[in-house]
Amino acid sequence: MDKNFVNALQKLATEQGKDVLLDVEKTKTLLSNYIQNEYQKERKLLLTAIETGAAKEIVNASDLVACKKAQIRKLEENFTDESAAADIIDVLAFILRGDSSKSIAAQSAQKNTTGRKIKIALIIILQIFTCLLSGGKIYYAKTIAPEIQEVNKLFEEALSAARHGDYQDAIDLYSELIPINGEAHWFKTLIINLYSRAPNPPNNSIAYYNRGIAYIKLRNYDQAVKDYTQAIALDPKDDQAYHNRGGAYCKLGNYDQAIADFTKAIELNPKYASAYFNRGVTYDKQQNYNQAITDFTKAIELAPKDATYYNNRGNVYYELQNYDQAISDYTKAIELDPKFVMAYSNRGVAYKKLQNYDQAIKDCTQAIKIDPKYASAYNNRGITYYDLKNYDQAIADYTKAIELEPENAIYYNNRGEAYNDLKNYDQARIDAKKACDLGNCELWNQLNK
Repeated sequence: MDKNFVNALQKLATEQGKDVLLDVEKTKTLLSNYIQNEYQKERKLLLTAIETGAAKEIVNASDLVACKKAQIRKLEENFTDESAAADIIDVLAFILRGDSSKSIAAQSAQKNTTGRKIKIALIIILQIFTCLLSGGKIYYAKTIAPEIQEVNKLFEEALSAARHGDYQDAIDLYSELIPINGEAHWFKTLIINLYSRAPNPPNNSIAYYNRGIAYIKLRNYDQAVKDYTQAIALDPKDDQAYHNRGGAYCKLGNYDQAIADFTKAIELNPKYASAYFNRGVTYDKQQNYNQAITDFTKAIELAPKDATYYNNRGNVYYELQNYDQAISDYTKAIELDPKFVMAYSNRGVAYKKLQNYDQAIKDCTQAIKIDPKYASAYNNRGITYYDLKNYDQAIADYTKAIELEPENAIYYNNRGEAYNDLKNYDQARIDAKKACDLGNCELWNQLNK
């Protein structure tokens, strides 16, 4: 963490009072008076730490070391840079509590430095032992560094590929770090295992975990489940591996196993908002609406600034026909994210249910304005026009939705109903047949009675 940034932050706390660092809005307002604009990354980290409650947790912690570790893990859900997360937590602990201990990252690095000679000695012993058995040549300690560099290079290349959306390349690279059928370059595997406790280690567990993410991106959920299962076997306390495997199970329709995994992730990390949220999503799919609302509410309690959590709870209230509460949640989601297209569209549908057609059309139109390619908003506005018996406008909206998603049976079915009410029976039958071919035969069966 930049020394000038830390000094400026300490000055802010001294002049304005430490409690200012517990209020994200006050801190945001005052930052520009104390800290130059170039510290954008540090600003974002600081505000996130305050917003997620990390600063308050530090102030109230009875076990500061354990608290710092927990808050670093929480921040890593928002920032993948572990060292940066650790730095900002250490800075807050220093300013708010006068904690002068070395950072967790520094302590970890020191421990690894202290144990490095032991690890190198172990590698050399294993090399000698293996070479004596095989009759091969003995490679000396100078060969260790290139091997470590090779593993780290592979790991970084895999991460880079995943970040750029090249998931198949990422899978191939991660696979080089994982033994195939129990066989791999023994030395490379040894290096990975020995450095499994180093900061950001390229170990087997992480390789399986990251390859699982790549498989999910490619919608290969079966393989993702296998990789997360391997990651869990290597690190049974990895709450994120359980969480991600739960997500893969959910995509496969195995809802009971998904709930079991999300529940395990919550047991390991009771403040894991995303685990509560995704368990709520799964309960919603099972039509267990009350439990879904309970989980979404807990997720909101843990992460009150996440618009998606409000939107999904609104969806459940909608299913329960509690349209006023649904609108309240959608409105909160929009307040948090004014460009949340889905929330506008969903609120429009809820307003339609309350026969507030003007507001329904307004919300769907706003969704379309934000994202002209959001087919669902055209369909939802079309439904509102249909209810108002404005069939021509409804057909225009359904047609636009079909242009954007030509394989959506519902859109054809809806347009067919509008044509039918206009007594354009030929076009109605064409749309009904197309909808039936795509899996929705409601109108087709009605027209053929």
